[in-house]
Amino acid sequence: MKAGFWKLDITPPLDAPLVGSWTDLSVTDYLQPLHCNAIVLDDGKSKIAIASVEVCSVREGICHEIRLEVEKRCGISYANTIINATHVHAGPKVTGDPADSYSQNLKMQIVTAIWMADKCMSTVRLGVGKTKNEGFTHNRRLTDPNGEIAMNWFDPKSLQDCVENMTDRDTDVLAIRFEDEDGNVKGFIINYSNHNNARGGTEINADFGAYIGEKLAAIYGKDVVTVLLLGFCGNVNWIDYRDLSWVENPWHWRRVGDSLLSNILDISSRLYYPNDLKLTANYITYQEKERDFNDYDSKIDRTFDYQPQGGLEVEQEALRGQPLRMLDIHISMLAIGDDIAIVTCNAEVFSEYALRIKDKSPYMFTIMVELANGGINYICTPGSYKKGGYEVRKPATLVEYEAGERMLAAMLEMIKNK
Repeated sequence: MKAGFWKLDITPPLDAPLVGSWTDLSVTDYLQPLHCNAIVLDDGKSKIAIASVEVCSVREGICHEIRLEVEKRCGISYANTIINATHVHAGPKVTGDPADSYSQNLKMQIVTAIWMADKCMSTVRLGVGKTKNEGFTHNRRLTDPNGEIAMNWFDPKSLQDCVENMTDRDTDVLAIRFEDEDGNVKGFIINYSNHNNARGGTEINADFGAYIGEKLAAIYGKDVVTVLLLGFCGNVNWIDYRDLSWVENPWHWRRVGDSLLSNILDISSRLYYPNDLKLTANYITYQEKERDFNDYDSKIDRTFDYQPQGGLEVEQEALRGQPLRMLDIHISMLAIGDDIAIVTCNAEVFSEYALRIKDKSPYMFTIMVELANGGINYICTPGSYKKGGYEVRKPATLVEYEAGERMLAAMLEMIKNK
C-alpha cells in the first residue's frame, strides 16, 4: 500500500465570527492554529481520501463541491472521499455563503491538502490497535431524581443529585499508524467518540484533538500528520460532573489530550499488522423527512437548569412556519482489507448506535465517524425523545424519531456485505 499525508493551515483572521456558542463571538486571540489534515491511501487499484478539518462542521454543499473537485483533480472517486469536521467549538463559522470569504477559501484549502497528500505517496506499512478510555468519556445526559434529563455542562454543584448512565458510551480509542519502509512513522488515524470541545471561548484552538497531533509530532517527527476521525458522540462529552476541578481549569483539554496520548502510545507498542490491505468503498444517500415542532421543543425544564434556551429559541423562531424539508442522509463505508472498516454519517449521532454496529460488525476494527460529508444536526435514539434533554429538541435535531433506527439498518446492511 502507498499513502500520502499533508497538513495545511486553515486558521481564520482576527475578528472572524466563531461558532460553537449560542452567542455571537469573534476571534480575539490564538492558542493553536487550525489545520486540515489529509491522508490518501492507494492499493494500486483504488484510492481513498480522508480530510480531517479542524472546524465545528462543514456544510453538505461545501463537501459536495470539494468531493467533485477532488475527483476532477486527483481521480479519486466521489464516493471514496470523506470530509470530517473535528467539531471544535473555538473555530470559525463555515457558512457556505458566497459572500463568506473564509468558507470559499476553505473549500480549495481542503482540496489542496488532499491534492498534496496524493502527490506525496510512498510505500507504507499499516499497524492498527485499540484500547479503552473510561476516564474522560461521559454521558452528558444526566438523570435527576424526578427522571428529567439535565445536561452535564451546567454548574456541577447543582447536579450532584443526578445520576449518569455509564453504559451508553463508546469508550474505544482506535489508532492506525503508518510507517515507511525504513520504519519511520509518517502519520496516524485516530478515532475517539467524544465532543472535541474541552476548551471553548474566543481564543482559536483545535482542542484536545490537535493537542494529540502536536504531541505525536514531537515524539515521531515534525512532519507526522494525525487525522482525527470523530466517533459517534452526540450524547457524550469529557465532563465528569462529580469532579468539580474542570470548572476552574482552563487547561483541562490538555488533561483529556494527555490521557488519550497515553492510550495511543500504548496501542503503538502492540500494533497488529494486517496482510490484506485491499481498499473498498460503499456510499449511499437516502432522505428523511424533517419533523414538525412539538410542545417539548420549547419546554423549560431541568435540561437547561430551568432557564430559557436563549440561542436555541432564536433558531426555533427562524424555522417556525417554514415548509418541512426532505433531508439527505449520507452514509459511507471504507474498508481496508478484511480487518478495518470506517463507517460514516453526516450527523451528530448518539453513541449507542456505534455500540450496536460494532457488536454486529464482522470487522476486527470498526471505526465509526460522525459529521462526515456534511452535518444535519443530531440523530438520537427513539428512547431519548421520551426522556427529553437538549439534543432531542428542534432544531438541535431535525429528523423524525425513528430516523436513527433507519440509519442503523442501512449501516448494518452495508457492513454485512463484507
